[in-house]
Amino acid sequence: MASTTTTTGTETVQGRRHQGPEAGVWLERKRSLGDQAEAKAAVPASSLLHNPGDAGGPRPRLAAAPRQPPAKVPARRTHQEEFAEVLNPMRQSLIYLGWVLLMQIGRVRDFLDRFFGLHAAGSAGKGGVPPIVSDSQDFYTRRLYMRIVDIFNRPITSAPGAWIDVAERRREGDPCREHPTPTGRTRRCLNLGSYNYLGFAANDAYCTPKVVEELRRSGASTCSPGADAGRTEGHVEMEQVVAGFLGVEKAFVYGMGFATNAFTIPTLCSKGCLVLSDEMNHKSIVDGVKLSGASVKVFRHNDVRHLEYLLRKSIVEGQSR
Repeated sequence: MASTTTTTGTETVQGRRHQGPEAGVWLERKRSLGDQAEAKAAVPASSLLHNPGDAGGPRPRLAAAPRQPPAKVPARRTHQEEFAEVLNPMRQSLIYLGWVLLMQIGRVRDFLDRFFGLHAAGSAGKGGVPPIVSDSQDFYTRRLYMRIVDIFNRPITSAPGAWIDVAERRREGDPCREHPTPTGRTRRCLNLGSYNYLGFAANDAYCTPKVVEELRRSGASTCSPGADAGRTEGHVEMEQVVAGFLGVEKAFVYGMGFATNAFTIPTLCSKGCLVLSDEMNHKSIVDGVKLSGASVKVFRHNDVRHLEYLLRKSIVEGQSR
């Protein structure tokens, strides 16, 4: 005895093959289902949608679903657009208003200090020594910066790792003239603003002993830039290693990214050169161009047409005397 399965469309007929008259009935059923499947395949699609001969009357037409337009992907905004959204005109007005109020309050306090003789000039010397800067030049430090000095200057008592110990301080005396004094207590804080990008300044089992050994051998600083007298044997060896790693003839190593631009541009440009600089360039590039003594023209940020215009204009006009 064998079991067979026949599938036509979505209908499945399962039977058993027997010896005797039942076999003919099963084969007839199989042929009938096969004929129905062939008939359905031969009927056009239009007649399936509308068949007036059905007992139930005409069938409703099946309308195709409307095609939805593809979802629009929002364009990526630039940093300038995001900055303009955060610092909208209303917030800018409030910032400038607060700045103006602080300046006016500072002027009034300076006038009252002189009128009542509470304090001498802002940076007046003692014992007949002249002041280092005039009172007007010292105004910003006394009346604006010193009021919020604790926001910018937060001394730490640990390595600048992921977590740091920040020294707590308190105000004593005139807050516009006296720096906060430490209390001897510290607070554990998460470090979110450090130049310790690679973690070398933290307490590392490999780097820290080598740094301490080199500090004892060469000192903390050469007190001179590398172009003058600030090169040591360690600098020369390090540049040779970097050049070999990069597969180049020579390499120059700088102590910080700012110095890379500020010190390299003056060696490439000088008086008589023209530098076309993007208006959004970093201050290190701006200072490097100034130190070079070259002529500089600023084009709009990422505006190639404005850059080309300034370049053509400079070629036509020539160097200024």
